[in-house]
Amino acid sequence: MSKILFVDDEPNILDGIRRMMRPYRNHYKLFFAESGAAVLELMEQQHFDIVVSDMRMPDMNGVELLKQIKELYPDTIRLALSGHAETEMELECAQAAHQFLAKPIAADALIATLKSASDLQAMLNNETLRSTIPGAGSLPSLPSLYQDILNEAASPDGTLLRIGNIISDDIAMTAKILQLVNSAFFGLSRHVASPAEAATILGVDIIKSLVLSNAVFNTFGGAARTIDLEQLTRFSQQVGILAGLLAKAEGLPQKQRDRAVMCGMLHQCGKLILADHLSLPYKTAATVPHWQWETEQSGVTHALAGAYLLGIWGLPNPVIEAIMYYVSPAAATNQALSELTITHIASALINCMDETGISNDLEQQLDMDYLKSLGIDSHLDEWKQIALETFQAQETQPA
Repeated sequence: MSKILFVDDEPNILDGIRRMMRPYRNHYKLFFAESGAAVLELMEQQHFDIVVSDMRMPDMNGVELLKQIKELYPDTIRLALSGHAETEMELECAQAAHQFLAKPIAADALIATLKSASDLQAMLNNETLRSTIPGAGSLPSLPSLYQDILNEAASPDGTLLRIGNIISDDIAMTAKILQLVNSAFFGLSRHVASPAEAATILGVDIIKSLVLSNAVFNTFGGAARTIDLEQLTRFSQQVGILAGLLAKAEGLPQKQRDRAVMCGMLHQCGKLILADHLSLPYKTAATVPHWQWETEQSGVTHALAGAYLLGIWGLPNPVIEAIMYYVSPAAATNQALSELTITHIASALINCMDETGISNDLEQQLDMDYLKSLGIDSHLDEWKQIALETFQAQETQPA
């Protein structure tokens, strides 16, 4: 049973949360505190799986509290709760919280978030995963370049120009970003000559996706022995770009569109972990779906391994959820149209596409019942058209 600690300096807010959570007392152990200092004192005495903190508190605000929890208790899931503007608060808590929740929050939305966070916590403590992947406890830390970009983006006077200059200090990353941004993926009408220009055109979230995905692929260089890195990189980039286009077509907000790109680019990063740590021979893998073959070989799928890594890195819950469930979206707690939905669709489309079009296997790879439950199964032809217009001229390889 997950232990959840709520903190807010307003007693009436905590009373409201108590009433909201009363029907779930048999599912969670609930604790409440009115200050950051009280939270830290409690956490010295016992472990908490999840902390849900208000952001605007006197003495120690929520950002400061969650940063301390992140440093002292990195296994604790951190959720930020605030009634202030989302864009303002998300910048402030981007480095401290796993997910941002806006006040007022409905009971069902809060419970769904807590369920998702509990699932993540259970995954991070998955002993089967830890024992199956040698060295899983010492997986690489979040790339420093990505962290530098987060710092600049969160700074009150941060600019895209300075983010571009940060990237410029990394010659290899500069080359990768310029190569990709000038490719047919983005369809820009002019040549982009600098990371600063790329950042201005693409925006900080797309740049973060490119930096993080490139860092992931470079980190697990040993995987090249058993997996085709060039093919996997190309496939992941295509899924990421298509995910952004599909998210736009489905009317998702810009924040979710940008996260969908990141999900697409990272959705198969777990294959790198399994190839690197377990030397799974992907180059000679059976023709059955990789997740099924991986389970037979090791008991762990690339979706779980990838979500595990990104969970350790503290990426937002919607990204982790998309990575973990993109093969089987109906198993996720969140059953709304989301980054997970888009990643599921984009991956299947690219996987079924070659120079002749999209194969008839597409509907077998898509969970049509799940898509029907969201009322979007009738959009299939539109998705195919978007994919074909974007990528048909390019060689694709199933993964």
